[in-house]
Amino acid sequence: STFPKGKWIRDAKFTIAYTLMIMNQYTQATKEWQNYLKEYPTDPKSEEAFLRMGQSYFYDERYSDAKKTFEEWTTKYKNSRFFDEVSLFLAKTYYFLDENEKAISTLKPLINKENFVYYEDVLYFNAMAYLKKEDFDQTISFMLKLTNSVDYSDEILFKLGIVYRNQKDYDNSIEVLKRLLNKKTSTYRRRGEIELASTYLESKKLVEATSLLKELQKKEDEYTPLALQKLGEAYFLQSYYRDAIQIFSDIINKYPKSKEYKEALFYRAKTNFELKNYESTVRDLRDYISLQIRDDEKANAYLLLGDAYVAMGKFDNAIEAYSKTLDLKSGVLPEKVFQLIGWTYTKSNNYEKAREYYERIIKSSTNRQSQAVAYYNIGIIEYNRKNYSEAKKNFDFVYNNFKDSEFSEEAALKIGWIYFKEEKFQQLANYLNNLKVSEQWDYLNLRGWTYYRLGDYKKAIADFDNSLLYAKDTF
Repeated sequence: STFPKGKWIRDAKFTIAYTLMIMNQYTQATKEWQNYLKEYPTDPKSEEAFLRMGQSYFYDERYSDAKKTFEEWTTKYKNSRFFDEVSLFLAKTYYFLDENEKAISTLKPLINKENFVYYEDVLYFNAMAYLKKEDFDQTISFMLKLTNSVDYSDEILFKLGIVYRNQKDYDNSIEVLKRLLNKKTSTYRRRGEIELASTYLESKKLVEATSLLKELQKKEDEYTPLALQKLGEAYFLQSYYRDAIQIFSDIINKYPKSKEYKEALFYRAKTNFELKNYESTVRDLRDYISLQIRDDEKANAYLLLGDAYVAMGKFDNAIEAYSKTLDLKSGVLPEKVFQLIGWTYTKSNNYEKAREYYERIIKSSTNRQSQAVAYYNIGIIEYNRKNYSEAKKNFDFVYNNFKDSEFSEEAALKIGWIYFKEEKFQQLANYLNNLKVSEQWDYLNLRGWTYYRLGDYKKAIADFDNSLLYAKDTF
């Protein structure tokens, strides 16, 4: 203002814009850069001013404007000393706009420039872009290069531990998270402890998980509800249902606005189901379903609700609950729902409706296991009706056509029981002696009864004795 025609006026205006940017006053800085470029388009510093204007947009989270600016800059100044810096910022802009392929492509020429002043940023945003793409091998590869970084190591160790866990690489997850916990002053320490406990939980190291979580839940802060939730899950997995109920109830009562509230509600329903408290299960699930939850969460709730109603003998309510999942966009396959509805109709002795749903599976599903279950259950329906010829036909079809199914041997043994019901004992003995099954307890038990009915008590006793040997770990 004092020397508007002085030789330092350009430097003054440039420095005002730069200072505003450093002071985080990005909107004002952008206006100053725009004015500078308009007033001095051919000035030697216009190249850098153009770059800093893009950075001001970027830091102001105006990513579309930043993208447009950086793309124009890279076209105009291909040989600039700032080219690598602008390429990095353009890649970061692509990343925040979820254009991850473009981010990775833009960063590629910088990967081998280890002397680049922002090289760790190159590695970091490569890792994050690949993480968004769920390319976990590349994510891990770039993250491993940053585990000793001054700026990024804590965040990287934290996220790397989670990535390893999601890949079921529990040993590396535990090792990496323990490295993080060795940093006593890390801002990620508290979260890292909970993630370590989560890894222990998922890898079935339940004693370690419980011990760690008992300590973590003592501290009252924003992570306390999460620590409690994980502790409740640890109790649940160890069948300490009373302790689990107490933990989930504490979350529901004390932290109704926490994001763990809904999980606690669902887990309390699951725990009550295990304790056969079906009325409480239904109440919690109804409350859970009324919340703002994803379709997959709602579908799982309806499945459990159906199971609770079946246990209570409320078959119509169960079928209604199971059917609700068919209207949701979730990972629950229709054939699974049809199977549950068919099973419910079977439990209520409505065999015609049950068969209808099993036949729907056969017509609509290409999954061999689902088809095997459907044919097997149709056989069970006809078996219950004492329509043994039709039952045998379905069991025989399962045994001969679905050898890879867990129901193949079950179907073969059910054929044996049909012979038994029809009192065709000699034919049954011949059938069993030619049958090879891995489930020896059921097989030997049935053959023992066959020999008993044939009057060959010595063989019967031998088979019953051997049957008990195979059953000793179960009964």
